[in-house]
Amino acid sequence: MVRQFRVGVIGATEKGGYGHGLDTAFQGVEHARIVCVADDNAAGLVAAGKKLQVENDHLYADYRQMLAKEKPDVVCVGPRWVTDRVPMLTALAAAGCHIYCEKPFAGDAVAAETIVDACRKGRVKLALAHQWRAMAPVVQTIRDVRAKKWGRLLRM
Repeated sequence: MVRQFRVGVIGATEKGGYGHGLDTAFQGVEHARIVCVADDNAAGLVAAGKKLQVENDHLYADYRQMLAKEKPDVVCVGPRWVTDRVPMLTALAAAGCHIYCEKPFAGDAVAAETIVDACRKGRVKLALAHQWRAMAPVVQTIRDVRAKKWGRLLRM
């Protein structure tokens, strides 16, 4: 039997929202189901729950309560503000949740190291939403630069 991954979503309606669609990143993904949402903005939480088809009893104003009760396997972290990144991502790592995070994942090098260390300790994966690299025009441009189609790359 194939494992079904339980996915949580953290947003912040008035603090960077749900990233660039990270709330919907796992919709339609085989073997994954969005089971819970956290957002400290009541109206935003209800709207996200409706959009993601998550029942009201699986909506949380506090992501820590969501983690404790729902125990998701993966959590999408949508807020674009980095002010709460360290406590949020270290809590996810400590709970054993793999993380798909909106960029940037940290505001400075110290915060980044703290988060990476927490992920290593929790033995969880941290993935950043840098999907740009997979876009066909970008892939072709990388090929062209490597082939020196326009000459030697001086800076980027």
